[in-house]
Amino acid sequence: MQRPETFDRSKVVVILGRYAPNKKFPGILKTVIRRGSYIALLVIAMSFSKSCKEVSCDIYPEDLKDLVLPEIKNRRLVDDAAIGQDNCNLSLAIIVNPATNEVYTKELGDYFIRLTKSFAPGSPPPSKEIGKGVYDYLMGVYDAYTDKEIVLGAKASNAHWITW
Repeated sequence: MQRPETFDRSKVVVILGRYAPNKKFPGILKTVIRRGSYIALLVIAMSFSKSCKEVSCDIYPEDLKDLVLPEIKNRRLVDDAAIGQDNCNLSLAIIVNPATNEVYTKELGDYFIRLTKSFAPGSPPPSKEIGKGVYDYLMGVYDAYTDKEIVLGAKASNAHWITW
């Protein structure tokens, strides 16, 4: 599917089906809407089911971020990483060296979600499957020099794995 030249915001409302045109979209959705990525939008729509119901979650503690972030930043070819939160949605981002291939970026994303989930309050630790948890995760891996998205994945709180 080729990326559309224009992106009609009202179609986003129809696709999501849960938002009214006068409601505020979460920050991640605003970015996707501006970029016009239907595929990313569908993946993200799946992961934001809780925010539509306006369920409240605990804030992911800063001291746990201080444990998780240095660990992911120490991985090979990782330049930087960040964790953001909007209610029950954790947005994870990794900035990697351009020499990083797509397979390795997915491995990094999987590792970052597993690591973050293992410290999350009220979430069972991951095993072979990442498993269900409290938070929805949006995982993006980006090229350090071009800021180009290499991979984007999502894991809903009730899903067992990441959808890339």
